[in-house]
Amino acid sequence: MNRETAWTRLLKEMAGFALPLAPAPETVLNGSFEEGEGSIPEDWHLAAGGLGVSTMWQTEGGVDGGRCLWISPKGGGASWYCRPIPISPGVEYVFSCAVKRKGNRHWAHACEISWIALVFLDAAGRPVRENPNNDQPLVQVRCRQTADWVEGWRCLVAPSQARSLQIGFRLVRGEPDLHDAHGFRRFWHGDIDTGEWWVDDVRIERMAVKVETSGGRLAIHVPQGVARLRIVDDAGHTFQPRGAFAYTHGGGCFHALREDVALGLPAGAYTVQAMRGFQRRPFTQRIEVQPGQDARIHVEMSRLVDWPRQGWYTGDHHNHLSFHGSTRYPLMTIDDVCRVAQGEGLDFLSFCGEIVDQHAYADWRDAGRPADAKPDGAYETTDFLCTVSHEVTQDLLGHVCLVNAPGHIAPGHPWWLAPTNAELVEGLRGRDSCATEGAVVMAHPYSGVTAENLFDVLADPSVTCLQRELPVDAALGYAHTMDFLAVEEPADLDLRFRDYFRLLDLGLRIGVSGASDAYADQGTEIVGSLCTVVKAEAFTLDAIAKAYRAQRTLTTNGPLLMFGANAACPGDTVTGPGLRLDAKAFSNWGLSRLEIILNGDVVADATPGPDGWARIQLETKAARSGWLVARCWGPGHCALNMQSTPEAQHAKQGQWAVTSPIYIVAPGKPIVPQREDVEYFLRWIDASCHAIRGRKAVLEGQGPFGPAMKDEHVQAALDLFQRARRVYEKML
Repeated sequence: MNRETAWTRLLKEMAGFALPLAPAPETVLNGSFEEGEGSIPEDWHLAAGGLGVSTMWQTEGGVDGGRCLWISPKGGGASWYCRPIPISPGVEYVFSCAVKRKGNRHWAHACEISWIALVFLDAAGRPVRENPNNDQPLVQVRCRQTADWVEGWRCLVAPSQARSLQIGFRLVRGEPDLHDAHGFRRFWHGDIDTGEWWVDDVRIERMAVKVETSGGRLAIHVPQGVARLRIVDDAGHTFQPRGAFAYTHGGGCFHALREDVALGLPAGAYTVQAMRGFQRRPFTQRIEVQPGQDARIHVEMSRLVDWPRQGWYTGDHHNHLSFHGSTRYPLMTIDDVCRVAQGEGLDFLSFCGEIVDQHAYADWRDAGRPADAKPDGAYETTDFLCTVSHEVTQDLLGHVCLVNAPGHIAPGHPWWLAPTNAELVEGLRGRDSCATEGAVVMAHPYSGVTAENLFDVLADPSVTCLQRELPVDAALGYAHTMDFLAVEEPADLDLRFRDYFRLLDLGLRIGVSGASDAYADQGTEIVGSLCTVVKAEAFTLDAIAKAYRAQRTLTTNGPLLMFGANAACPGDTVTGPGLRLDAKAFSNWGLSRLEIILNGDVVADATPGPDGWARIQLETKAARSGWLVARCWGPGHCALNMQSTPEAQHAKQGQWAVTSPIYIVAPGKPIVPQREDVEYFLRWIDASCHAIRGRKAVLEGQGPFGPAMKDEHVQAALDLFQRARRVYEKML
């Protein structure tokens, strides 16, 4: 539901009641729900919903074991509103409430409405919508499950005409369409009535810094308000301000999403650290906080390189919000994820939304991108772009991330075999009414795989989430890049290099990419900590997707890497045999080695000079057609995401950057496939076909899921793999 439609729905509901103004300013009356008689808490109004079916004022189970509100989609849902709260215009406030949720993994998205209303009213009690500091009075609550009670919060600035604030909680079940050819909707939304939402301890407070008598105040100025920050004392304890998204990644960092950050601290010495991606120098400053005094820091992070000026843009195509349980930030929005991504130095985000998110974004795009009807995630600034796309979770054949997906994505049930990823790619090629350009990335391709167990795992129909379709889609031209840096166990990077070079040695073309697979609301890994850098013809989402398709990419978790051959960049094709190679690399956290690889052999390497940069300039010849790749590595660091490599390698090789190939055509000297490489992928395909044949039996008896998978689905997947097998057989 876009913002305009949601706002209209809210106005219609609020027109049906008028509540008296609360007598106390900046106070939610009975925000703990402990006061009242009968079935309705005092100072709260039930605007819609059936008591006992869709909602209850529960006598126990609250944060401290006391009373709370309970709302469910059962019976249609419910809406609750408090009495309007007097506020002061121009003041920044923090709204907070305790949230607990439970239910199947998609119930909240299946609901027609799941939101919190934070609506300012003018002196006449009319809703005030326009406010550049708070353009979302309706906060979509996406989380489906929390481990227990967690605090949800939003920062609000009261507009000049505002005199009061109306707070409401609304859940509307609706009637989701559960019918589709491949069972996706039944699996995703069929258990909508399992959803439950509890609310307690509703508050509104001024955004004030509380300072203990013996403590002081630390004020940090962050240009543009986007950066990763960390405040640590000499004992290793970390500190975060109110209203910030904190993460365990990086040793306890946070994103405050504001230019001026302030918090009260005990007197003592602190280290303030800041970073904004890999292209800027990290900031570190020691400071002493004195009792009763302000300590001030101005963060400066100078650029080492300016990739956007050269047409290179950094982004993340695999990231989520509230997809699994245990959410830490239940009121986080896709727009918030975009701000965090900016603070991580990203230029673009292809957000992996739920199907309803992707469809809402596609509808908005098809409607001409109206400014007053943006869905969550339609976030753009002069130096940042976001598109809401989708991760297709085809569990047996492999997950793929769609970059800037055109039209309405219609994936299948993740447990089944139909449609295959190749079928989805065929659909994407038709684009949409806006001629949207999209791309396909093979996600976490080696999940659960080692060189020793590869073929056994591929053949096992009960093992999922690895990329069985990788050599198939590479042979048939369905995959544009594979995530070389990805969050997957056991993180066998040597295996990835070996198999990737084998594909290239067979003359197949597929680029490299990397992505965080971060769940932004869980407070662990941060979006963009593994990323892809693309060379795009323009700073548009269509051009970025085209760059993925053209394999003009590199991936990194820290190092800066630049590579060219005969003035061409990764993804391009050059004519040999003469080659002029130019590569350089640097890392803020130290670099060990830079290499250029030609047809599988290291032809040049370098270590960093006194300025920290490793450089290679070389003229050489290619004995045959083939490919060139540059890569570099360095020691790990706690600020970086090192999950792409085994923990035993973190100290020496925790950082990596790898480019897509520059392809070489040497006239009269074609690529000659090696039998060993061909037979390797034939064996891969045969093992995968064994798993495909056994998949239906694995699912039999598991509710509606197994029996609904038909024999023709199995045959269609087998036919796809056999098409690819014939491509490899012709190489023998």
